[in-house]
Amino acid sequence: MLVPTDNISSKVKIIYLNGSQRFTGQMVQCQTCGEEFYVQANLVGKSKYCCRECYRISQLGKTPPNLGIPHTEETKNKISIANTGKHHSEESRQRTRTGGIILCQLCSTEFYVPNCRKDIAKYCSKKCAFAARVGIHLSDEHRRNVSRATIGKIVSDETRQRMSLAAKGKKRKPFTQEHKDKIRETLTGRPLSEKTKHKLSLAMTDKPGWCTGLKLGPLSQETRDKLSKIRKGKKKSEDHKRKIGEAHKGMHHTEESKKQMSESHKRNFQDPKYANNYARKFIKRPTKPELITKELLNTLCPDEWKYVGNGGVYFGRCNPDFINVNGQKKIIEVFGEYWHRDRTNKPIPYYQTEEGRKVVFSRFGYQTLVIWSKELEDIPTVTQKILAFVEDK
Repeated sequence: MLVPTDNISSKVKIIYLNGSQRFTGQMVQCQTCGEEFYVQANLVGKSKYCCRECYRISQLGKTPPNLGIPHTEETKNKISIANTGKHHSEESRQRTRTGGIILCQLCSTEFYVPNCRKDIAKYCSKKCAFAARVGIHLSDEHRRNVSRATIGKIVSDETRQRMSLAAKGKKRKPFTQEHKDKIRETLTGRPLSEKTKHKLSLAMTDKPGWCTGLKLGPLSQETRDKLSKIRKGKKKSEDHKRKIGEAHKGMHHTEESKKQMSESHKRNFQDPKYANNYARKFIKRPTKPELITKELLNTLCPDEWKYVGNGGVYFGRCNPDFINVNGQKKIIEVFGEYWHRDRTNKPIPYYQTEEGRKVVFSRFGYQTLVIWSKELEDIPTVTQKILAFVEDK
């Protein structure tokens, strides 16, 4: 309640009651429009304008005192809360606009752009922008800029749902081989996070594999080369090996599967290149007995015998240890008892026995001498055996 104490003049004191307290203010003159307005006592000397419009007019052409000073996070939050739910009137929008009107390059519609986008804006809406890009391929630099701009951004579930609905029913052109190669190069060697692995695991749970129920024939040479290139240089971690071992525990091949694997190995070993690669990867050569025999041969017959037990020469599936290179068709084999003699629980294949090896090599016109690793404990006896074999014509 306002209670005037004197006659109202250009500077009149007003007393208004608020409970038991009394506050005194006065009338001051607006520096823009000249009208008088009431000011509380604590704001006398500070208030200069009667309304925001007068203040805005007074600031035209002046540089704001806080220009270039960024807002603090606290101030930003306050501004955001204060502006929530508020909308500019058309008059306010027209007053704050500092840009201009240009024509859309696709539909020729006039639309407003701010000064900062006058030189780069071309289309009035996203629809026109997307329609104009059909058939246009982005440059590599443009793609890199788009990629950098999206790194670290997380798409909300709502946006994912909208994207999924928009893509449903649309037929996408198949990727070209060049596009596939680029995708493969981009993803090669990129480690997956534990979160991504967990998502993939959940997505694939209870889903049949892509080849379930298909009868796949032998892989083409092109496919084999691709798989070989992808796997080359990759080593399984100990954890991966352990998981594979646990997954195969208790599993046994059927008789039909064993037969197919055996026939496949026989076919593969007909190729000298395959046999040589197999020997180099899985057979550690030369063994200790072979090294002893090699030293004996170099002493007794220098430059007449060559070690080929590392896969250098194959006769069918059989890889001899030493072969004569001095004009004689002779072979020396060094046998270990564990691998070349029958055991009670696992019989030895015929071509791995002493008799079987001699039969195989004789088909190619070679004579064969077999030295057992136990015999190497008596070097003089082995020496006599080798000399007798070499001198036998």
